[in-house]
Amino acid sequence: MNPLIDRIWSTWTNSAQEELLAMIAEFRMDYILDETFNHALDIVEEAILQENYDRAKVIFTEMSPAVFTRLDFELFVELLDEAVYEY
Repeated sequence: MNPLIDRIWSTWTNSAQEELLAMIAEFRMDYILDETFNHALDIVEEAILQENYDRAKVIFTEMSPAVFTRLDFELFVELLDEAVYEY
């Protein structure tokens, strides 16, 4: 199938936790040279897998790079909130 269609379909069918993990994988590619942020993503990913969304939100908020797009940031935080309520 077409990768773009797969990505759009997964956005509608994944749980919030699955979507957060997919976004982390995308962030790793987008910010591959930012070692500090990639290390923070490791910690955020671990917190998400442990379903500790508050910890993930704090680390993500504090460690996001200055060049991070507002839209990506807001979407990730919104998905963290959705994961708390298991949407």
